[in-house]
Amino acid sequence: MSRCARCVRVCVCFVFGALWVLSSGVPALGAAPVAKDDSAVTYENTPVVIDVLRNDIDPDGGGLSIDAYTQPLHGKVTCSLVDCTYTPNTGFLGADGFNYTISSAHSGLTSSAVVGIQVLILNYPPTAVADSITTNEDTAITYNILLNDTDPEGSALNIIQYTQPSHGAVLCATPNCTYTPGANYNGSDSFSYTISDGHGGQASAQVTITVLAVNDRPIANNDSGTTNEDQSITLQVLANDTDVENDPLSIASFTQGAHGAVTCSSPSCTYTPSLNYNGADSFTYTVSDGHGGQGTGLVSITINPVNDPPQAQSQTLGTIEDTPLGITLSCTDVDSATLSYLLVANPVHGSLSGTPPSLTYTPEHLYNGSDSFTFKCNDGSLDSNIASLSITTSAVNNPPVAKDDSATTDEGKAVTVQVLANDSDPDNDAIKIVDSTQPAHGVSSCRNPIAGSAVSIEQVAICQYTPVQYYNGTDSFTYTIADPSGAKSTAKVSITINAVNDPPIAKDDAVTISENQAVTVDVLANDSDPDGTSPVLASYTQPAHGAVTCGTTCTYTPVNYYSGQDSFSYTVKDEINQTGTANVIITIQFVNHPPVASNDSVTTNEDQPVTIDVLANDSDPDGTNPTIASFTQASHGSVTCTSTCTYTPTLYYNGQDSFSYTIKDDANATSTADVVIAIQFVNHPPVARDDIASDGIYQTSINEDESVTIDVLANDYDPDGTTPVIDSFTQPAHGSSACGSNCTYTPNHNFNGYDSFNYTIRDSVGATSTATVSITVNPVNDPPVAVNDNITTSEDQAVNIDVLANDSDPDGTNPTIASFTQASHGAVTCASTCIYTPTLYFYGQDSFSYTIKDDANAASTATVSITIGAVNHPPVAKSDSVTTNEDQSVTLDVLANDSDPDGTNPTIASFTLPAHGSLTCSATCTYTPSLNYNGSDSFNYTIKDAANATSSASVSITVISVNDPPVAKANGPYACATGQSITLSSSGSSDVDGIIVSYVWSSGATGQAPAYACQTAGTITITLTVTDNEGASGSASTTITTTDPSTGWDRSSMQFSGLSGVSCSSPKSVYATIMNGGDRAMNGSTGWELWYISTGNPKSGVMVGAGNVPALSSGGSYTISLSVTADGYYMFKAYQRPGHPGTGVLWSDSIHFEAKKC
Repeated sequence: MSRCARCVRVCVCFVFGALWVLSSGVPALGAAPVAKDDSAVTYENTPVVIDVLRNDIDPDGGGLSIDAYTQPLHGKVTCSLVDCTYTPNTGFLGADGFNYTISSAHSGLTSSAVVGIQVLILNYPPTAVADSITTNEDTAITYNILLNDTDPEGSALNIIQYTQPSHGAVLCATPNCTYTPGANYNGSDSFSYTISDGHGGQASAQVTITVLAVNDRPIANNDSGTTNEDQSITLQVLANDTDVENDPLSIASFTQGAHGAVTCSSPSCTYTPSLNYNGADSFTYTVSDGHGGQGTGLVSITINPVNDPPQAQSQTLGTIEDTPLGITLSCTDVDSATLSYLLVANPVHGSLSGTPPSLTYTPEHLYNGSDSFTFKCNDGSLDSNIASLSITTSAVNNPPVAKDDSATTDEGKAVTVQVLANDSDPDNDAIKIVDSTQPAHGVSSCRNPIAGSAVSIEQVAICQYTPVQYYNGTDSFTYTIADPSGAKSTAKVSITINAVNDPPIAKDDAVTISENQAVTVDVLANDSDPDGTSPVLASYTQPAHGAVTCGTTCTYTPVNYYSGQDSFSYTVKDEINQTGTANVIITIQFVNHPPVASNDSVTTNEDQPVTIDVLANDSDPDGTNPTIASFTQASHGSVTCTSTCTYTPTLYYNGQDSFSYTIKDDANATSTADVVIAIQFVNHPPVARDDIASDGIYQTSINEDESVTIDVLANDYDPDGTTPVIDSFTQPAHGSSACGSNCTYTPNHNFNGYDSFNYTIRDSVGATSTATVSITVNPVNDPPVAVNDNITTSEDQAVNIDVLANDSDPDGTNPTIASFTQASHGAVTCASTCIYTPTLYFYGQDSFSYTIKDDANAASTATVSITIGAVNHPPVAKSDSVTTNEDQSVTLDVLANDSDPDGTNPTIASFTLPAHGSLTCSATCTYTPSLNYNGSDSFNYTIKDAANATSSASVSITVISVNDPPVAKANGPYACATGQSITLSSSGSSDVDGIIVSYVWSSGATGQAPAYACQTAGTITITLTVTDNEGASGSASTTITTTDPSTGWDRSSMQFSGLSGVSCSSPKSVYATIMNGGDRAMNGSTGWELWYISTGNPKSGVMVGAGNVPALSSGGSYTISLSVTADGYYMFKAYQRPGHPGTGVLWSDSIHFEAKKC
């Protein structure tokens, strides 16, 4: 057959548009060409011609041509047989592309590839316009220099370079530049900058700066001086102070010393130390140059010590009659720790003992009243003043006398004892019960007389005793009395409880038996007599569903077959015939009957499982639903059972089989039955098995163009024992087959490799099965095929080329490299691959050829084409340094001194973080030092060029120290009463980088903890201002709330009502009234509490109510309804706070009362 006798038409759809067909037919034989993807670049509105065939390959060497192509999305393509012209749409920028198809003139086969196109902008340079800005001396200014710059295409502009001015420093980060003038400089300055549009266009302009003159603050230098204790000193503080403009200086303000007073008048300051103070002190002063500039200096003072006489302190003390008093004499000396003491005058009504300063004063026997003595002390050279000690001796209260009491009562009966009737107080003070204990065999409660009661029993104090049920014998408890001074005495109350007979106690019994079963019940076993005797059966009743007979026990016999509940009662008596009755409850339980299982039979086909509902014909006489308890296995199959049973016969078995199963009811009673199964015969199809290599027998291997006969039935069989025959067969893909009792395979001419066909067998009843016959046709050797290679590498970069990767051998062997030539511009070495090393610095096109051979030494030659691309050079990053002030960020154009040898503008790729601050980088880097940090810091950054080559450098930062103001803490809020004095606190005030040299309060006080006198009621705000040794200051405020304790309630006018005539079953109606007996309105927070004190001891109480009292004017009152729900003692308490919860109670008072049943 001719190579061109058969042609194929190709129709392909691509994403870029419709296919244009250039040729109507191609030869159908030979190797297919290889089309490889292409790329091209053009500019806006500019056509480009693309040699798409340049990198395409025709293995047959017959010549390639463009057969078809698609249209792009953003332009138009026209193609000849050898190249394509792409024209972008007007104004289009970006990526576009199209597909094309090539064909081989030799084989007529085709291949397709993609052409990618990048349309770039045709760039025009930007325009930079000069700028003018103005700032003050020593003041940096940030200005958007790009505001008046433009780009014809509207591209974003970036600052890529700038110069430094003559009289300052510049840092630029698109779009701003920050200019910082040199210290104290004023006048004109300038710098230039260059902008880029990002597409290669650049422009430069100049920025002119006018720096306006500003007055500089003067410098106050620290001073020091020395003086003696209690002696003033004057210092010429301005003598060492300076001003840049040489303006005359004056003292504008000054602070006070912590331990002395300061007055200043230019050019000097006078310091007067506090009385007796010696040591170090300091103050600050502020100088002014008369033009608004100021500076602060520190003056340090050393105060030398001078001896001071000691000071003796008078005291007022007290003791009680006939009780010695320990006294410690008090003397202070600001500059001496060792003092001696001398008595000047002894006391008149007592005596002194001991060694000063520790003495004991003993008053005369029975004396009470005032006494005193005087003393002085000496520091070794100077006497102190004479001080007096005044002593008041108070009279002593005598405790009351409680006497024991006794009472008699009957068992189970309470008794009341008037315990105070025989008690007394030596001082004839009124006494009352304040506490009592509980007896061992009963309970007691005591109360005092109820004030205002009209009932005689409530006008005396009593204790009530109630014995425990059934107890008789003796018992006791104690009670404690107290006089108005709180002196106490305790006595004992003894009780005799007479015995009284109690009836016996009969308790119910319960028993459970089975149907038709009698039971004997020992009914007396749980019965008792509180008096300790043994009760006996007196009588009994008959039950409804059985019969009872009783003696010392009772026997119950249920009615035949009855189940359920029955009962009877019985009566017991003690030795004096007092009785008690109880019930006996009998539960008769039902008796279960077993279920009935019935035999089952079923029919199924061979190999067919069957499910049998074996419970369908089973039953339970008691009406429950039985379940399958167990089952046996069949002889010719398997059985599984749950609520039904499934029988699966053994494979191919037919005939009869059986198994048994057992059912149970809910009482586990069981019954067993049989299941008989009839399994009917079913025909099985024959089994045809593949003839393949895995059998180890049936694989057929022949040589190319050679036939073979295969006994395909040798490994086939019929499960039913018949002999299957070949029914039909298919034709193989690469040959022909013919089958009778066996099959003959003939391969196509020259074919080698794997082939197969299927055949179908059938049994005597027509059932069929199909299998596959596999044949391997061994090849005859053909020469290998070497295919040209195209490879790309970089300048000076060797490349390893797997030239054999696209080569082949029609016989399936792996060809090897037999020989190779050398390239014109590089060296070649080949083994299993070829290594091409270009000549140093060479880039462009090069090639060499190589020859391959197969294992029979048949050979083929191909060419390797190499494209060597130019290599990018990495950018160069240079280290930078910058200076900033403490707590002040700085922006640095780190790229300003960096470069790229290839002429591109490098960008920041990454950066590290500094140790003492934070960092952000984009086109520039902004460094922010950590709070209050000063010193050295650094970070690294890495730049990259357009090809992502990188270089790294470091940035060194110097952070200059700047004074931080101190932080004031006034603490509080404070609270006090009028007439009190409190201490203010500046604790917690701090300065991170200096020392606080003055503490000034808005009240006029100075120092860290001055006193404040609380005079007028109300709340004020007080402010603390602290100043450090460099003149910086900070303030904090708090409040002081002063209350007037003279405003309050009148304790004597508290009233109670409604304490009698109320049943204990409901809350008692008790009312308490509070009256403001003061001469002004209450201005604090007044509250009340109600405590229940069951034992009479306030320490054991429980709070049962609480609330607030509204503001009361003088003479006003407020009535509270109290919920009193139980008998016992109560305490009502009122209190007043100074207006701020948590600041303490100004005063409180309470009243005790007793609530009792009528």
